[in-house]
Formats: sequence, structure tokens, C-alpha cells
Amino acid sequence: MRSTTRTSRKNNHSLHTWSFYRLATFIEYKAKLAGIKVEYVDPAYTSQICPICGSVHHANDRKYTCRCGYHTHRDLLGTINIYNSTEYIGNRYTA
Repeated sequence: MRSTTRTSRKNNHSLHTWSFYRLATFIEYKAKLAGIKVEYVDPAYTSQICPICGSVHHANDRKYTCRCGYHTHRDLLGTINIYNSTEYIGNRYTA
């Protein structure tokens, strides 16, 4: 989030005081209360892998276009690939 957020003198200090560990801890705490297990997914190449054919391409600016014809926004592609990285086993999801 730090690298994609616009910076200015006004918010530069608050930008670097964000605690991602604290956010993750809050998410884990709330998930535990709801009976949900949190599993982390390695984000490497999630915005470069085509979910249709599996080939790896770099996005052109914010748009991802694959040779197979699939095209979408790069952030949506990463979300789709992270979602698809889990599988349902029994009564729970696993990464």
C-alpha cells in the first residue's frame, strides 16, 4: 500500500506510520471470533499470471492482456489469482 499511495508533505508522516502487522493482527483476531481461519498467500506474480491459460506476462500500465485474449485490470487480476490460490477441503479453505 505504501508504494501505491500518493504522497505529499501533508500525509507523508502518516503514510510511513501505518502498521501492516497491526492490521494483519486485527484481521486475524476478528476472523478468529467469526470462526474463520486466516491463511497468507504469496503475492509474487499474482498480477502477471493469466488465470485462463497460466502464462506469465507483464501488464502494460494498469491493463493486463494475455495472448489467449483475456484482458482485465492488473489489480483485479491479482485478486482473481489470490482467490484461485485457495481450495476448499472438507469444511475449510486452504492456501
